[in-house]
Amino acid sequence: MWTKDYRDIIGGGLLILLGVATLIYCLVGLRLGTFARMGPGFFPAALGVILVGLGLGILVPALSRGGEPIKPDFRTLFFLTAGVLAFAALIRPFGLIPATVVLTVIVCQASAMSLRAVLITAVALSLTATLLFPVALGLQVAPVNWPW
Repeated sequence: MWTKDYRDIIGGGLLILLGVATLIYCLVGLRLGTFARMGPGFFPAALGVILVGLGLGILVPALSRGGEPIKPDFRTLFFLTAGVLAFAALIRPFGLIPATVVLTVIVCQASAMSLRAVLITAVALSLTATLLFPVALGLQVAPVNWPW
C-alpha cells in the first residue's frame, strides 16, 4: 500500500486542470454577460468552476490517506481509442447507425461482455444516437448512407 492515494490525486488534479482550462478559455474567448443576460461563455465558465471544485473535493482528502498502486490498463485505452477513431472514420461514408455499431463492438472488447450484451448495447446506442443527434443536438447526420 502506498502512503498516498495517487489515483485520486491524479484524477482530482486532472479535473482541476480541465476546469481551469475551460474557465480560461471562457474568460478570454467568450462573452460572459451577466446573471440577467447570460452570454455564450457563462454556462461553460460555471462548469469550469464546478470542475475545479469537484477536483479539489477529490484531491484534498486523497493527500491524507493511503492507496493502492496504480496499474494502467493499456488494453482498455487501446479499444476506447480505436472505437472513437473508427466512429470518426466511418460516420461520413457509412452513416450514423453503422458507425455506432462498429464503435460499440470495438469498445465492448475492452470488457468481457457476451455477444448478446454487445448486440443489445449496439442496437440501443444506435437508436439513441439516431434520435439524439437530429432532435436534441440539431445535427443533420444521415442514419445510413446508401450505396456503400
